[in-house]
Amino acid sequence: MALKFDPQVALEHAKAIARPRLVGTADEQVVADELACRLQGVGYQVAKEPFQFWNAVGIAIILLVLTSMLIVGLALTGVVPYYVSAASLLVLLLTFRSCCNVAESLALLPDANQVGGAVRRLLGSLLSRLVDRLGMVIASHNVVATLPGDPGTAPKKHLYLVAHYDTKSQPLSIPVRIVLFVVLFVGGIGFVVSAPLASAYNGCIPVAFAFGLAVIAAGAPLVLNGYANRSPGAIDNASGIGAVLHLAELMIQSPELRLRLDWTILFTSAEEMCLMGAAAYVKRHRSELGGQSGAVYVINFDGVGVDGRLFYDARGKVEPGELVRLTREAAKARGIEVRPLRLVGTLLDHIPFARRGVDALSLLTIGQASRTVHTNRDTVNLLHLSGFAQAGNVAVEVIERL
Repeated sequence: MALKFDPQVALEHAKAIARPRLVGTADEQVVADELACRLQGVGYQVAKEPFQFWNAVGIAIILLVLTSMLIVGLALTGVVPYYVSAASLLVLLLTFRSCCNVAESLALLPDANQVGGAVRRLLGSLLSRLVDRLGMVIASHNVVATLPGDPGTAPKKHLYLVAHYDTKSQPLSIPVRIVLFVVLFVGGIGFVVSAPLASAYNGCIPVAFAFGLAVIAAGAPLVLNGYANRSPGAIDNASGIGAVLHLAELMIQSPELRLRLDWTILFTSAEEMCLMGAAAYVKRHRSELGGQSGAVYVINFDGVGVDGRLFYDARGKVEPGELVRLTREAAKARGIEVRPLRLVGTLLDHIPFARRGVDALSLLTIGQASRTVHTNRDTVNLLHLSGFAQAGNVAVEVIERL
C-alpha cells in the first residue's frame, strides 16, 4: 500500500500542540501525555522515558563568551600584551567549539536511588555540589513509540522518525543569533591571528583592535539572551511533530511496510537545551543503535511547516551516509528541490545519533516565517501546507525506497 501524505492532517496535528511548552514545565508534560495518547490511539506501544540533565552547558557558554570579552578587553585597554590575550582566547575558542559536545555526559545524571558503587556515589556527590553552585537539574521525558508486534524475524532496516516537542523563547531570533555567532567566531579567530603580529608590529594594532571590538560587540547581546516560556512554537517544532505524527499514522496502517521495515517514533524534549533529550536517548539505547541486525537510519524533522525551501542537514558524520543519497533521489523523484545546509550556531536532534555512527540527518524548511522561531510570534497562522508537503513527501519516498 503506497503511503499518501496529507499536509492538511500534519498541519492540524501541529496546531493541536502549538502552545508554550518549555522543558521542565507542567505545559511540557501535558503535551508529552497528549502525544503518548495519540500514538497509543493509532496502535503503537508507547513509553515515556524519563531523563535528567544538568543545565550547566548553557551557563558554561555564557561564561566562555564573557571570559572571551574580558580577555580581549584587557588587551584593547593595554592591561596585558596582545600575544597573551591571543593565546588565552585560542584556548577558549577551542573550548567553546566543543562545549555542546558534552551533552551526552550531562544527560542521565546518576539518580540517588540508582547509583551503585563507591566511585559512582562519589561522582553523584560531586555533581550535586557543582549543580548547587553552577546550575540545576531538570527532569523531562522522551516519548518513544514502537510497533506492537513483529510479523517476521528476518533482519530489517530500522528507521527512527524524530522530532522535538519542547519550546523556548528568547529576545534574539535565530537569524540574529546566527549572525552574532558568526561575528563572534570570525572576530575571535581574526584576533588570535592578528594579535601576535600587533605585539611585534605597531601597524597591525588597528586590525587586532577591530577584531577585538567585534568579539565584544557580538558577545554582549549573546550573554544577555536568556530564555523563557512564551513561544507557542508552531514552527519550532509543532510542525515537525505534526509531520511525524501523520507519518506514524500512515506507516502503521501498512502491513506490507512492516514486512520489510522496522521503525520507532521518537519525540524528544530538551532539544532547545543542547540536545539533551536526544543525547539521553542515544546514551540509553546505544547498544541497540549499534547492534541492530539491519541498517539503522534517523530522520529528524525540525521547523518544516513553513512556506520556503527544503533543506537537509547531515552534520555529525565524517562521510555522508546512504540517507543523504536516498533523500536526494527521493526529492528528485517527487519533483522537490532539496539542498544541503549547515547553520552555524544551531544544533539539531540527529547529531547525537550521527556522532554514534548512525546514518542520520535532519529535514528543515526555511522561509521568511522562520525568522519568528524562538519568539512569541511563532504562531499557527504562520504554518503553511507547502512546507509540510515537501518534507512529508520526501520522507514518504525515502521510506518506500528503504
